[in-house]
Amino acid sequence: MIDLQLIAQNLIAENKNLQNALSSKDSIIDITASKLASKYSELKVYGDSILIRYKHGEKGIYSLVPYAVNCDKKITFFSPDNKEIFENAEIVNYSFSEQLNSVTIKHEKNEIVISAVTSKTCLSKIAKSKDKTINGVGIPDLILLDEKIIFTLMKDLPLGQYKITKNHGKKSKTYNDLLVDIESISNGEQFKYVAVNTELSRLIAKYKLDCKFEVMGYENFLNSEDKNAVKTVIKDLNFSVDLTDFDFI
Repeated sequence: MIDLQLIAQNLIAENKNLQNALSSKDSIIDITASKLASKYSELKVYGDSILIRYKHGEKGIYSLVPYAVNCDKKITFFSPDNKEIFENAEIVNYSFSEQLNSVTIKHEKNEIVISAVTSKTCLSKIAKSKDKTINGVGIPDLILLDEKIIFTLMKDLPLGQYKITKNHGKKSKTYNDLLVDIESISNGEQFKYVAVNTELSRLIAKYKLDCKFEVMGYENFLNSEDKNAVKTVIKDLNFSVDLTDFDFI
């Protein structure tokens, strides 16, 4: 069994070079499977996938390892850089507590201990349990895991005309933008959980599911934090009056 949680903890405790590399605040060090394969040959199959990420945050150095979450009503595994990993892995057992959440999976003939992001419901159940832990064999109930939404940014949409097919009524945790599903009017391509900008959010509030719009282009700008950002320029297709020939100059 390969316990990535313990490996991450012991590696930072014993390796002075790693500690020095993380001495400055906001520094990040990624450890790939290929690097760990020198000690754990079974991990070679995962190549350049990041299996351990160290960060120096406000409270010092901490580590991240792959984790299990509820994604689209199924348990999915993500690497520390939020890329899907261990596809179709079998869950052997799990243990959730106030201090540590771990899941043992079986994948590529390997048993690997990873982390889990638990839900508020799980924390409530832990608090009420006699020994302050929830242990089990096999797949945990989905309500015990936090929900993760993989969303698409508007700047990643191809130019073209679209219509709103579903308003999830939720907002992205990263950007606090409304999340909707859209469909290309020309070819029917579906885009789930699109994080919309302020302009499109206003149109959706006005037209609801009748909202149709066109992505006209993209403009680079500096946001309020003086960081490079991209604005998606859209056109309201529900607005029927042609204003292109309006002469006011």
